[in-house]
Amino acid sequence: MEKNKIIRSSVDSTKVSLTIKGIAVAIIPTLIFIAGLFGFSFVEADLTELVNAIATLVSAGFIVYGLVRKAVVNFKKNL
Repeated sequence: MEKNKIIRSSVDSTKVSLTIKGIAVAIIPTLIFIAGLFGFSFVEADLTELVNAIATLVSAGFIVYGLVRKAVVNFKKNL
């Protein structure tokens, strides 16, 4: 079984699945709803700050992952 089969589109295997895109879009509103159930309330400024913090962490993770992957691939090529 292919490793990334779940995240790939069934129509175009070079693209991300619509299901995965939908899940990604639904995460923040779902978290906000769940937080509201537990008595947390957010104002617009808080949400903006939260989204910026999450986006920063995710992008930093991609950068680190990309750099490590590039180093590993280059190391393997030079063996």
